[in-house]
Amino acid sequence: MAQPMHNPANSQSGDNDEKRGNGEKVYLRRQLTVIDGIALTVGIIIGSGIFISPAGILRYTGSIGWSLIMWVFCGLLSTLGALSYAELATSFPVSGGDYSYLLMSFGPIPAFLRMYTQIVASFSGSNTVLALAASYYIVLPFFPDCEVSYKITTLMAASLLCK
Repeated sequence: MAQPMHNPANSQSGDNDEKRGNGEKVYLRRQLTVIDGIALTVGIIIGSGIFISPAGILRYTGSIGWSLIMWVFCGLLSTLGALSYAELATSFPVSGGDYSYLLMSFGPIPAFLRMYTQIVASFSGSNTVLALAASYYIVLPFFPDCEVSYKITTLMAASLLCK
């Protein structure tokens, strides 16, 4: 269970737990279930990647069999990465993910640098790719017989990112 929140203005005689008017403690509830986590993962990874990567994999492998082998191999690598994070989460049951693990292992500078690069490069880059993919497949039905304009998809992706 999450730690109780603390507000010095509501403390009484050095008590560190925030209390409501009726005397019960205030806790942060965990509301993300396993099913919610699976749905988020499937929606983010399969939802966008299934449309973008098959053509590239098939183009570079040259056959359907090799492309399926590559899909299985990449799926196994992803599973190993997920299991590594699960191991870390059970070994260090704290919130904060990568930042907390790096902070405990290597100190504040590597933890800060990881979060900085993740926010500046990783999150913005992946959101851009997802927005471009979504805008391409939203615009595609309106141009069934010709090439979809890059300018249209870029403008639509920008509008999706600036919601």
